[in-house]
Parts: sequence; structure tokens; C-alpha cells
Amino acid sequence: MHSDDRFRRVRHRRERSLRRFALASLLWAGSAIAAPPARVLVLPGGSDEAAAASLAEALRIQMGEQGSVSVGDALTGSNLSARVHEAIAALDRMDASLAVWVEEEPSSQESEILLFAVLREGGRTLVATLHAPPEDRAAIERMLAVKVVEILRGPLMAPAPPPPPPPLPPPLCPAPAVPALPERYHTWLASLGLWGALPTAGTGTRGGLLGELGWRLVTPAWAVETFAAGRVVSTAVIDDSGAQLTVGETDFAVGARVLRVWARFSLGVGMQAEGWLLRADTSGPNASGTRWHLVSALSGKFDARVRIRASVEARLAAGAALPFNDVTFAVGGREFLDYGHVRPMADLSLVFSPY
Repeated sequence: MHSDDRFRRVRHRRERSLRRFALASLLWAGSAIAAPPARVLVLPGGSDEAAAASLAEALRIQMGEQGSVSVGDALTGSNLSARVHEAIAALDRMDASLAVWVEEEPSSQESEILLFAVLREGGRTLVATLHAPPEDRAAIERMLAVKVVEILRGPLMAPAPPPPPPPLPPPLCPAPAVPALPERYHTWLASLGLWGALPTAGTGTRGGLLGELGWRLVTPAWAVETFAAGRVVSTAVIDDSGAQLTVGETDFAVGARVLRVWARFSLGVGMQAEGWLLRADTSGPNASGTRWHLVSALSGKFDARVRIRASVEARLAAGAALPFNDVTFAVGGREFLDYGHVRPMADLSLVFSPY
């Protein structure tokens, strides 16, 4: 009797140990199924495919067998909202869980690096800022790879808590659907800068201040602008045989331009109708007085821009104006200023346009 009782106790302990082992195995298998390896998609920012490939290689080293890394197509959106939409579409297309890309803001001593991470589930976005010497690319790639691994293990990858249930609407009044962000938008623009005209037959070099106000329509790859502009031009003073001629000029214009947008850069062309309002003051022994003249012209310009801040662009435009009527000024019987010729001109300005 005594030996049978001892045998039953040993068998009971063995069965209990087997049950514990089976339960632990099921829990381990369930956790492995619930947390599959992460799939990371590296997207070239600003069409820099070489930098994206280097970041993907560094990320593979950091992740090891915990996930996979692939390189997708370059982002072409002109603003952050468009690039996030592109990243979410790339995640669905490549069946990845996290998309990352890098944008750099160079400075005199070190680079400010912006790391963007977009989660496929829910479209949540994280932006991280890193600082590193611009010449040490290997250190930059390691820092970025380590940061991506931290994101994979951080709260961004945790499942989003379910939202609270909305109140039941009336039977005939369903809740309106939330509209998606538009792929295009429109906004105002303003610019201020310096303007100059090269010498033509008798007109000489002229310069002044330029200002614009207008409206722009922006898509991920194109921008269309309409505007009204004004210029205040330097005064020309001529003395000859005791007579003096002073010519002041104020210009105004309306026009439109089309721009092709690549991330921080854009190129385009524009046309505008101009009016040059001229005031001529003559003083001398023979005649004195003031005369007003209006010269109408059509001008075309090539436009190049680079974005230096979120809502500020530096703009360089150059072209020429063709006048439709000829106005000539003379002093003492000699012609000095002739506004009837093609007038080359250029301007350098800052463009302000929020998005």
C-alpha cells in the first residue's frame, strides 16, 4: 500500500510538469505568431537612391534576422502630406509594415537630418531629428539604422487602442464620412525682391524693387500661378547744354506661370503683360515742363527656385520685354532715352507661400 501511494504521487508530479511544459510551448508559439518579423521599406527622399540603398544595408545589419528590408520608389511629393500619402500607398503595394525616408538640412558645421517613419496600420507618422558631421556618412547611416530599430521596438509599432464606440445616430441621420486629404490645394503667394534691366539702345542700366501678389494651385508635381506685380525703378537724370531731363518710371504687370516641382527645386516659364508709366521733367533755358507717357509691353521669363524654408523659396527669373509703342526723350535737340527696343531683364526675390 505504501509503495502504490508513492507511485501515484510521482505520476501526478510528472503529469503536472508535462501540462506546464505544454502550456509554455503554446504561449511561446502564440507570441511568435502574434509578432511576425517586421518588414521595413526604405524610400529615397529627393530621388537619392544611393543614400537609400546605403541606409537599407545598415538597417539589415542592425535588424539581423528580426525582419527584412527593401528599397522602394523615390518620393516625388512637393510637401509632407503628399509624401506621407505616397509612403502609405507604397506600404500597401510592397506589403510592408513600416516606411522610412530621410531629408537633410545642411548647415555650416553639421547636418540636421530628419527621419520620417510611417506605419502602414493606421497611417501614424513619427519624425525624429538627428545631428551628425556631414562628411561622416557611415556614422550617419548607423545612427539612422539604430533609430529605426528603436522605432520598431517602441510604442509606434504597438497596436493602436480601439476608439470608444460612437453614440448611436438617429435612424435617418447617419454620421458623415471624413473626407480624405486632397492631392492638390491652392493658396496665396507674395514675393519681394530686386529687379534690373540691361542697357539697350539709349536706355542704360536701370534697377529697382519688385513686388508680387497672387494665387497658386499646387499638385505633387506641378504648380500654376497667377499674379499682379509692381516695380519702382531708379530715376534717370541727363544734363546737356544747360538743360536737364529727369525720367522716373513706375511699372505694373499681370501674368501667369507654370512650374515643374521636384522636392525642394522647381523650374518654370511665365508670361506677363506690362505697362511702363514714365514721367519726364524737363528744365532749361528754352523749355520746362512735365510729360507723362505709357509704354505697353509683353514679357516672358524663365523661372528657377529652391525652397529654403517650409514656406519660403528663393527665386531667380530672367527674360526680356517687347514694347508695343516707342517713346523717345530728347534734350537740346539730341535723343537720349529710347524705350522702343527689346529690354532684357532679370530679378532675384523671395517667394512666400504657405501650405
